[in-house]
Amino acid sequence: MVEVGKPNLADYFSILAKIDPQGIRHRLTNHFGETFELFGRLIDERLELRRLRKSRAENDVIDILLNISEETGEINRTHIEHLCLVGPLPFPPSTNSTLSHFILAIHQSMHIP
Repeated sequence: MVEVGKPNLADYFSILAKIDPQGIRHRLTNHFGETFELFGRLIDERLELRRLRKSRAENDVIDILLNISEETGEINRTHIEHLCLVGPLPFPPSTNSTLSHFILAIHQSMHIP
């Protein structure tokens, strides 16, 4: 994600935003599109495994988010993809465990009046 750290002229001169003279916006759109496709495939694989095993395992963040989605319907596939994208960023190296606990806390707080 070197593109994110590059200075972009369009950030300083708003008239250049539509032109995208450095092509950063175009490249970032492609990178994020590929990333969302990857998350989409991971979610599809997980849904297929769930369908074949007929179980609801809670092994990782995607499973927990899919469980929340099935139970409450308050989040959908788009939400899951975006949480997978942003989830690991602010957390320390024990990301999977920390993010799982974070999501469980959010889920439980939604059910407390």
